[in-house]
Amino acid sequence: MTSYSVNWEIEIDAESPVEAARQALTIHRDQNSTATVFDVFDEEGNCTRVDLLEIEEEQMSRVAGDRKDLIDTNEQAKVGAAKISHWEDDPEFPSGDWKYEVANGDTRLGYLEWVKQKRDIRRKSSVRRRFDIRFNS
Repeated sequence: MTSYSVNWEIEIDAESPVEAARQALTIHRDQNSTATVFDVFDEEGNCTRVDLLEIEEEQMSRVAGDRKDLIDTNEQAKVGAAKISHWEDDPEFPSGDWKYEVANGDTRLGYLEWVKQKRDIRRKSSVRRRFDIRFNS
């Protein structure tokens, strides 16, 4: 059996190292987190970057096969994210919703970062639901 060193890196603003570690742990344990990219080093120091979300999506595309509805949904999400300019609202995530979350202290992200986070959460949740349906049926 090979021994590996697995690294996950995140930048966090915090008042102390302990608070930063706690925030990172919370993010890492969140099942809706998009923190799914790891650098994995083998015993010889060779690094492999592993994106678990990407692997899940590839597996889903094989499971989906010719199911156009699943393929189209994924492609639309990719295209939709690329079309948003700096000054216009995303039709699925209006700036009013973002402003509400900012006012409540639920986010400190800028609008475009917030939209990206919402899309990532929805995408990951969708992938998990499809896996649950596929493997629990």
